[in-house]
Amino acid sequence: MTDCIVSEFAPIDASCAAENLWLKTAELGLGGTLMGVYPRRERALAVKKLLGLPVKEEAFALFALGHPQKTRSAEDRWHPEWIHERR
Repeated sequence: MTDCIVSEFAPIDASCAAENLWLKTAELGLGGTLMGVYPRRERALAVKKLLGLPVKEEAFALFALGHPQKTRSAEDRWHPEWIHERR
């Protein structure tokens, strides 16, 4: 067995996967929250210990999901004044 070489794009790939998980969670009527681990070394070590991960594995993030006690309506957060054009 060879060692896995992690791509420099692994954080981007993992972020995309996490977003897809989050979208599917909402589609199923569940609630979810992403708890970031990477790139904070102290968080990575704490999660590794908590989950008993093997030496060569690290957590990128934790994702909690379940049935929400209450739901919120969508909020319009569009702010056109935040958009700037370089001329």
